[in-house]
Amino acid sequence: MADFGPTGDIITITAGSHHSEHVVDMTQTFVPSPLLNRPDVDDGEELGATIGCAFPWDLDSDPSDDEASLILSGGSSISDGISNFNTGVMAAILVVGLYIGLAWIVSNYRERERMLSITQAAIEEKMAERAAEGGVPEDEIADSGDDDSLGVSEVEEEVELVEEEGEVDEFEDRLRRLLDR
Repeated sequence: MADFGPTGDIITITAGSHHSEHVVDMTQTFVPSPLLNRPDVDDGEELGATIGCAFPWDLDSDPSDDEASLILSGGSSISDGISNFNTGVMAAILVVGLYIGLAWIVSNYRERERMLSITQAAIEEKMAERAAEGGVPEDEIADSGDDDSLGVSEVEEEVELVEEEGEVDEFEDRLRRLLDR
């Protein structure tokens, strides 16, 4: 046998006028599975494949299993292409679905933040009006200037106060629906 280097195995393919040799490195952690394309020969030709090993794998207990042959027929398979197409379509649908879902979540988050800032401004305005009328102490108005100072319960109390006064506009109606979720 010829010397293929310290670790190379050679796969030889012959079919009609086609001849090719492929070197496979067997010293890798994961031994590769070579993918050999169909030679460009007519259907009905006999294809022969031979594997030759380099030292120390050149000793073989059964040399008859080093060769295999088959008759080539039907070069392409349409079902493989359909399977790959279906997988691609499903992956595209999954990606588009995830994108739409994430866009919806981000949109809801932005709407929530916008509503909370509008609520904060409205509450501060109502408290300033009451302070001007003498209903709310000034130190409570000063404390409400922080963005995080009003919790959900305080917002609900303010909504209830507005409801008791009978002044329910579109904003307060939307706020009530958001708090009821």
